[in-house]
Amino acid sequence: MLSAVKKVFSNSGLTISEFDESGLTNSDLVFVGELEFDGLFGYDTISTKLVRRFGKDHMLTAYEKRKGDLPSPGEDLANIAVAQKFTDTFEISAVEMVANSSGIIDLSTGHPSSTSSVSKSLLSIAKTEEEKHRSMIISTGKESSGRTLGKSLTSVWNCAESIKEDGLAILLAECGGGVGSEAIQQYIEGRMSLDRLKSPAKYVDGMEDLLFFTEIEKKFQIGMVSILPEFYTKDKLSMLTFNGIKEAVDHILKAHGARQKIAVVPDGSHVLLTQY
Repeated sequence: MLSAVKKVFSNSGLTISEFDESGLTNSDLVFVGELEFDGLFGYDTISTKLVRRFGKDHMLTAYEKRKGDLPSPGEDLANIAVAQKFTDTFEISAVEMVANSSGIIDLSTGHPSSTSSVSKSLLSIAKTEEEKHRSMIISTGKESSGRTLGKSLTSVWNCAESIKEDGLAILLAECGGGVGSEAIQQYIEGRMSLDRLKSPAKYVDGMEDLLFFTEIEKKFQIGMVSILPEFYTKDKLSMLTFNGIKEAVDHILKAHGARQKIAVVPDGSHVLLTQY
């Protein structure tokens, strides 16, 4: 989102650049982030973002301590302590926000190891009990949540519990930033074996997304409307691909019957669907 931020502040005189320092040693650093759901840690917090970016040596431990081989968004998981312990070693500050399409719902300030306490606010506005659906169309909502394939899959994890066995989830995500997952990219290029995912010797960025994807596809089918090449989505990842919403809906009605009910999720990155 760097280009969008630069555009917003184009006349402010501020210098806008990517934070690319090798460490987090500056006590004047204040990180601002939106708390969302995450399949590996339960919640995507400032601490988890920082450990993914600067604490890659700790990510293998977090991956090994995952709850299982299926995503666990919105759960209080033990492995988030790995991220909090990592950020504990730095004198930095954070502003952690909870938001949705209506605006900012809640926020917390302080050290990033503690600001994730606003997760309760996120759960209170996002969690919804649903009956299981055979067909679901899921939009990621805001643009940044669908910028890459890796990021957009979080919206599928958030809705997975409400999709029937052998059902179909169609994801709407532009993915203008490409795959956005080193592990998925390596798999597409034939450099990543699925056998490595269960007990890897080394963590590769986005490894959990590939693991969750391969396990979820055993439960229901995933389709996609995006600008990604079909060579990626259809040929390598075995996803159904569609050129637009109409084509996707026509496929559902043809495959599941003309009277098929289709659940539509307009903001998949800000919901957590659970079954009754």
